[in-house]
Amino acid sequence: MSLSFSIGSTTNRSWGAGPASDIGHLLTQQMADFGSALSEIEIHLVHVGSVTTTNETMEKYGIVPARLSQFSPLYAQESAKFARARKQLKVEWPSRRVNPDEVFKFLGPDLTIDLFDRCFSEVFDALDWALAVTLKPKDAFDPYAFMAWLHVQKDRRFASDEDLRTDLATHRKAASRALDAIDPWAERESDRSRILARALELLDEPRDWSREDDFSPHGNDTGNDIWLSWSEYRRCSPERASAALGVRVPIGPDDDEQIWSHWVQVHLALAFGHIKTKGTCPEPLRALTLGVIATEKRRAATLADWKHREDWLDRLTRYERILSGLT
Repeated sequence: MSLSFSIGSTTNRSWGAGPASDIGHLLTQQMADFGSALSEIEIHLVHVGSVTTTNETMEKYGIVPARLSQFSPLYAQESAKFARARKQLKVEWPSRRVNPDEVFKFLGPDLTIDLFDRCFSEVFDALDWALAVTLKPKDAFDPYAFMAWLHVQKDRRFASDEDLRTDLATHRKAASRALDAIDPWAERESDRSRILARALELLDEPRDWSREDDFSPHGNDTGNDIWLSWSEYRRCSPERASAALGVRVPIGPDDDEQIWSHWVQVHLALAFGHIKTKGTCPEPLRALTLGVIATEKRRAATLADWKHREDWLDRLTRYERILSGLT
């Protein structure tokens, strides 16, 4: 049975992809068969402590190191959830080998063998612990064979940093091609039991259901996390969902750009999660989301140099229209 990996990173100042993300692509494409009990593994590396330096993106927007003190240092303990019905294992692991600055300032061309090895060791330790505390003897999965296989993958050697980057780029492109080959309409068919006719009527374009389009409600990292664990988020307010995702609520649109963007994504993910599963959206959440969309449209309209501005404004207008038309 196929097994897919997704690996993300969080610091007290950032979240999403990191230096360990490509390990997920590599493992997914190298995977052997170890049993049918697992089909998906998500690993969330929490880089404890605080970011102390800026990166190029922050400097571009004039965010200076003093602003970093506004974000509390991260602390985390090991945790693992095994959803047997969905065959999904989620692991949260406090990083002991990679510090927050290495993740926050990370760019793909900066990857070194040393950093890759330390990240892979984190992944190995996280899975070694998680499988031991979640799997039961009756589960159809061989953790010993799996960990032996993972050890071989971890100990692969590369001649140079450039060879490592080239190899990972190959796996990244293969993963991208596999995603591009997925028919978004086919996904709807395979999950039709959860999708009401009303939802299909309202969301009548493939982009509304995309899991790769950053502008779709569930295509970005935040929206995808919420949709994959919808049973856990369907009763959440935007504030509770943000807390569950480990991100604070912004003061307003003039707050940190990443925090505000996450806030918009949370609202869209929750509102359209309800539409996809119920064909409508609870009135309080609908009103809140319409307010956030209106604010985001005003903010985005000022970004004259952003090449995606018109596409984003078009998408916001579409989702505003859908929500406004609900009765």
